Amino acid sequence: MGRRIPGWMAVGAFAFLLRLGYVVLVDEPLLFRHQYHYFRGGLLVAENPHPWSFIVHSDEWRMWDGMWTLAPGYFWFLAAGFRLGGFHLFPIQVAQCALEAGTAVLVAHLARRAATPRLGLLAGFVYALYWPSVEQPSRTMTENLHTFLLVAAFAAVIGLVLREGTDGAAEEPPPKSAGRGLRAGVLFGLSALARAVGMAFLPLTLVWLVFEKGQRRRWAAAAGVVAGLGLVIAPWVARNWWVIGDPSPIESVSLANLWEDNAFARDARFERQHHYLMEAQDAREREALVWRFVLRGLRERGDYPAKVWGNVRHFLRPDGLWLLLGAEQPWPAWQHATRLVFDDGIVFLTLPLFVAFLAGGRPPPLRSCRS
Repeated sequence: MGRRIPGWMAVGAFAFLLRLGYVVLVDEPLLFRHQYHYFRGGLLVAENPHPWSFIVHSDEWRMWDGMWTLAPGYFWFLAAGFRLGGFHLFPIQVAQCALEAGTAVLVAHLARRAATPRLGLLAGFVYALYWPSVEQPSRTMTENLHTFLLVAAFAAVIGLVLREGTDGAAEEPPPKSAGRGLRAGVLFGLSALARAVGMAFLPLTLVWLVFEKGQRRRWAAAAGVVAGLGLVIAPWVARNWWVIGDPSPIESVSLANLWEDNAFARDARFERQHHYLMEAQDAREREALVWRFVLRGLRERGDYPAKVWGNVRHFLRPDGLWLLLGAEQPWPAWQHATRLVFDDGIVFLTLPLFVAFLAGGRPPPLRSCRS
């Protein structure tokens, strides 16, 4: 009799082939300036005769809107892909299909550890069908790299938390917990270099570890995560501060988002503030101006509650339905249908299941940690 294919392999193969099929059959061109911007930055690094020196001493390859910098990780990924596979888009897309397939496998692993093996397999296949993830590898966007690294970090953390539930096994010594925390921290650091928003999950992770781990190991694991993160981030922070003169730890485009979303400047006022930011002598002066504009906007304007409510509605809206009826995107019928079923359908069907899982509490150790 033939051997059964492992569940994780089936999830990964299905996810990879589905995404590769989309890349080949739909053949979607690069759309909007974000994708071309990342593509150009990767080319600038790959084509430079001295790429390492170019990365360290220049920000030209990651500039946005003439004055902001973007997180570097995805540019490096693209540059490495161009160097290894030639200056073509398709090898990059294939690599991104593999990354998203890896994310589906990691989702299956997370659900397996948190619930049961069957639910883990189901979660992996559901993510494999999730339509934004199917479309993503055809595009040159940071999510391709960041999502995989961030989910890998979550998988490492849940392995730390649930490890102690194994059938009366001896307590893991603190040095070993610190070492495994170090690996999780390295993954968090790499995800932050791809997209700095990954840093937002660090405080939640540390609180989770401190409250979940055994008394002797909780601080060792948390310290390991911080050390791993610092090991990855510190060289880039040092480069920004002392070589470039930029006070931003990873990127400065988050300041642009902070200004645009919270200064509440419109029309002529927006143009004046943009002019002052462009004319700033250096990155430090520009950062000070952003905080000044933001504090003034929050103090003088009453738009903040409306902004919060708008963000909540944006987060909860069914995107597929909005793109069909609100934005009226001129897509083929099959593209709207797949978004409605495999984007809106998956999100809104899984929400009540997620709430029920939270309300039910953690499963018993024997059930949650079956291997």
